[in-house]
Amino acid sequence: MTFLKLGKAEILLVGIILVHIVIGIVLYFSDLELFISYVKEDRYIENLTALVLFAASFHFLWKAIKAKNKLLKISCVLLFLLFLFGGGEEISYGQRIFGFDTPSDYAEINGQGEVTVHNLNINGVDINRLVFSTILYVSAFIYFIGFPLLYRKSKWIRSWKYFLVPVPKLMHGILFTLFFLLILVTQSDIKGCWEIEEFNLVSFLYLTFLFQQNKTFMANPGENDQSAVSAESSDSSDTSNKKSRYIEA
Repeated sequence: MTFLKLGKAEILLVGIILVHIVIGIVLYFSDLELFISYVKEDRYIENLTALVLFAASFHFLWKAIKAKNKLLKISCVLLFLLFLFGGGEEISYGQRIFGFDTPSDYAEINGQGEVTVHNLNINGVDINRLVFSTILYVSAFIYFIGFPLLYRKSKWIRSWKYFLVPVPKLMHGILFTLFFLLILVTQSDIKGCWEIEEFNLVSFLYLTFLFQQNKTFMANPGENDQSAVSAESSDSSDTSNKKSRYIEA
């Protein structure tokens, strides 16, 4: 079952993600002041999260430049813009670095008086809570758990030449969920835990883009069918071999 297996590079990256989460948990229980410094704005975790987002965005920019197919190029450009937006939001578009002011009308509807979108409060609706918390994480669980299962179960999706979205391995979804719960259970009563949750989310997204289940995402559309059939045949062959060994035993 290739969609459950992880390679050495994936295991290394998952280990790095876990180390940062464990550091946060240890600091939370041993030195709350140091933990707050670890997760507060413009400090280590937030800057690392922004770095991962920018890395993902320029990864897709590079893929868009290399892509020969127009649909694939559009898909990569959209992903580039999405993660560039995320990185910009994370560092407030450099506002705290360069010290430029927020327009007064905009500052009035922004919870932190910044130029960011995720801190907006419009007509009593907290955009951060609604869009960047509830909707974002519900979508994340659908993507990491539902998407891999649907992709494996549906031959139509695997063979659809316009399916230009990276598909996570199911193991990516399982580990993301376990890490999410680990952070939430140990630090649910403090705002800083969501900074680590964001780091966990964007790290697993980038991990998926580097080691997606549908290997032909970066190939020309139309090749997915052949890849899916090959993968399915491989899995079937593995299963048959195991059954044969069992019978012989």
